[in-house]
Amino acid sequence: MDLSLDQQPINLTCPGCDTEFLIVRGSVYDAGEPAGLFLIALHGHSPGGPVAHLAIALRDSEDEASDPTAVAMDVVPASDDFGFVVIDWRDSTWQTESYLGVRIDREEVLEHPRREDFLAVAGYVAKSLPEVGEYLFPS
Repeated sequence: MDLSLDQQPINLTCPGCDTEFLIVRGSVYDAGEPAGLFLIALHGHSPGGPVAHLAIALRDSEDEASDPTAVAMDVVPASDDFGFVVIDWRDSTWQTESYLGVRIDREEVLEHPRREDFLAVAGYVAKSLPEVGEYLFPS
C-alpha cells in the first residue's frame, strides 16, 4: 500500500473526568485514491496507562459500491514502538459510529483477507500523527 492521510483534529471534553482531549479523524488514501476512513481518540481511562482508541474503515477496491469494512483497535505503547490490539466493537469507543460500514469483531479480523491492510493503516496513522506518540509516550 502507498498510504497517505488527510486529517481533521477535534478537541472534546470527556464527560467522565472533565479532561479536554484530542480526536483526529480523516481519510485514508492508497496511491492517491480514496481507500477509507480513520478515527482516533487520544484519551481513555485505562489503569494500565494511556490507550488511544482507533477505528479504521476500508473500502473494497474490487467493489467500490460495497460498504466499507471496519475494525476497532486500541493503540498502546510498546517498548520502542506502538502496539495494536484488535478489539470487539462492543468494547470500542467508536461502537455507535454506524457510518463506518460493516463492523467486524476481533475473531473475524484475524481471519479477514485484508487483516494486513488494517494493520498497515493502523501503523501509518500512529506514526503519521505526532500527537499519537506524544500521548502514548509522554516526556
